[in-house]
Amino acid sequence: MIGFSALISCTKDDDPAKNKCNVSNPVEEISWLKKEIDSLKNDEYSYYVIAVYKGETVFINGNCNPSVNYMSLVKNCNGDTLGYANALDNELSDKRIIWKSENYKCTL
Repeated sequence: MIGFSALISCTKDDDPAKNKCNVSNPVEEISWLKKEIDSLKNDEYSYYVIAVYKGETVFINGNCNPSVNYMSLVKNCNGDTLGYANALDNELSDKRIIWKSENYKCTL
């Protein structure tokens, strides 16, 4: 639970990924991301993380459903897939949750 608190305690001013996509609110202002999040609104296991990969802002869709074998994709500001999160994990930094469903069931 401590790790999760640290992830969500960042403010926008502390966010090293801020403005890398030239937006202040990626969840609302990046069309492909907004569309994906809108499609997941009722999924109580889904969440989105923002991170930095090789100096670039990236987004990772996670799913914590214990009965699903889920592979998270890492996408850039344009929505291009860069790879799988588990393969790139050592190169991802400054990760924090930017969205989770209202009925989110997991603890990170």
